[in-house]
Amino acid sequence: MSVLDDLERLDSERPAPPPVLYKYVVPDRRDVLENAQIRFTPPINTNDIFEIRQTFDLIIGPKMQEALSELSKELDFEETLADALRDSPFAGLTNENAKALYALATGRSAEDETRQLLSAFIDRMPALLNTPERVDQLLNKIASDKLLFSLTERPDSSPMWAHYAANSAGFVIAFDTRSPFFQRGEHLERQGLHKVIYFDGRIPEIADNPFACLISKQADWSYEREWRLHA
Repeated sequence: MSVLDDLERLDSERPAPPPVLYKYVVPDRRDVLENAQIRFTPPINTNDIFEIRQTFDLIIGPKMQEALSELSKELDFEETLADALRDSPFAGLTNENAKALYALATGRSAEDETRQLLSAFIDRMPALLNTPERVDQLLNKIASDKLLFSLTERPDSSPMWAHYAANSAGFVIAFDTRSPFFQRGEHLERQGLHKVIYFDGRIPEIADNPFACLISKQADWSYEREWRLHA
């Protein structure tokens, strides 16, 4: 079974979390218990430097291009033209007058020209957006804009005591996942707790599973057995 199959299965089946999940905390965060408040972390600030940044190879791949091409075929030219005229110096023209004026000035059909330009732009998008710099910019933006609350199935992981609880000087908080705090959204919505999937390599393009960057990590981190709440 491929990574994409696993991600699709997690989306469709949406496994229920264990009744209790755990959070490792450093010793000076007693205020978490005193104030009943806890921090959500931007993915860009997690201790996995590759998280999100290396999820996808391409922004625009074959699936995205095909979807954009299909959308362009469904373009309502008359409505689009009317909207454009309404906010332009030619607001007094009807669609028919505007098309006639364009044809008189250029000898071409405004609708045909628009659709050709749109098709040419879609054809150019991969070259414009799939550079390593563009992919990195997009993934960094996602990593900066989102917030995660990470929990684990294990309260007894030695590496996690070292990484997240100041070399075992901190403590672990147990969370009841039946709390309304975790019961967000319907079964198939993106809200609520999500089980993290671990794999090496990248997903071919964003259209394969846009949500993958928020619910996946490299296989080296599988010992964490992580669940996430997104905001």
